[in-house]
Amino acid sequence: MLARFRSFVRNLFRREKVGRDLDAELDSFLEEQVLRKIAQGLSRDEAMRQARVEAGGITQVKEQVRGARTGFWLETFLNDLRYGARGLRRSPGFAMACVLTFALGIGANTAIFSMVNALVFRAVHAEKPKQLAYFVAHQPELGERLFLSQLYGDTARVARSLR
Repeated sequence: MLARFRSFVRNLFRREKVGRDLDAELDSFLEEQVLRKIAQGLSRDEAMRQARVEAGGITQVKEQVRGARTGFWLETFLNDLRYGARGLRRSPGFAMACVLTFALGIGANTAIFSMVNALVFRAVHAEKPKQLAYFVAHQPELGERLFLSQLYGDTARVARSLR
């Protein structure tokens, strides 16, 4: 676990060094393949070409290694964030429309949640909350339910009105 965390931090904060290390490793791999091909009797140019073909393209290998790194998702997210910020800086009118839309959305959600919180989620303020009763009247022919809450002192009147 500690090794993964260290790898994550290294990949996040030392991208240039990690990239240089990957380049050096791929170069040494290619050089090793070239030397094997030369030992088989090929010229240096032909050995280099075949080694690159067998590796499957250096750029593709680099992308596969980067995609397998710990923390690649965060690096991608940060790159997307930078790209979005640059786009918003280029067009201030669009940026203002985005900010205004977010502000209205957040304000509307806050107002609605505040009302729902006050009306639904908060406890009922009553003098004797343990005496609070909950009644449900169901009328199947109308397909509706009637919800009533009364104090025990009025339960007889509510019960009579439901009959």
